[in-house]
Amino acid sequence: MDRRLFLAATVEFFAGCSSGEKFLPENGQEDLYRLTWQGLTVGRARLQSSRESDRSVFLFDFDTSGALGLLHSTHAHIEASASLNLDRSLSYREDGGKHLKSLEFDWAQKRIRRYRDAELRQTLPQAPFCLDPLSLIYALRRGPLTPGQELSFVLTDGKKIARVTAQVERKELAGRDCFLIRPDMADLEGLLRLGEDEASLSLWIEDSPARRLLRIDAGTPWGEIRAVLENAQPSLGSGL
Repeated sequence: MDRRLFLAATVEFFAGCSSGEKFLPENGQEDLYRLTWQGLTVGRARLQSSRESDRSVFLFDFDTSGALGLLHSTHAHIEASASLNLDRSLSYREDGGKHLKSLEFDWAQKRIRRYRDAELRQTLPQAPFCLDPLSLIYALRRGPLTPGQELSFVLTDGKKIARVTAQVERKELAGRDCFLIRPDMADLEGLLRLGEDEASLSLWIEDSPARRLLRIDAGTPWGEIRAVLENAQPSLGSGL
């Protein structure tokens, strides 16, 4: 249950935008989200980004409580980093409280190593450049999007590497012009454990220079999970 909950919450942050200008997240940007399950508030999530001299750094925290907390209460902290041009991941660390998962990206040796509680569990050989789920959020937001476009990206969870496609549509959400991205769920099967018949994913991004992720709808076998942007904090530093 905790694994699936984490995945459903994580993929809620895949998104994109239509502008021809490249999106660069602000240094210290922080977005706060409300999580709902079957329409009931079940927690909060926070997404942060910053930039160092040689990499982009991303943080994601979420807590579940309320109705869902009666079944399973979760706190997770995820850290990831990627190259400045967001073409490959450099590190990934997921702390769910009980276990620590990390990925080591060794692009010189073309290897991705997956650890669980500091124990090496798997090595993926001859890996192409790819991204972890958290870094992918910003990579998708960076590129220009157009209605009818089919996106293609390479994603890994440390167990498998797969090429994933997604469709782009122009939509309106609460009076805001948005782009809606729908990944092909069959491409995610065996990667994020979201390939069941009941699974679906809809990602909403505002068509603006900030490219804020406004909402995501994740259909799962145990009901719909939604993340809604509640508060976008101002930058703590200069633009990236």
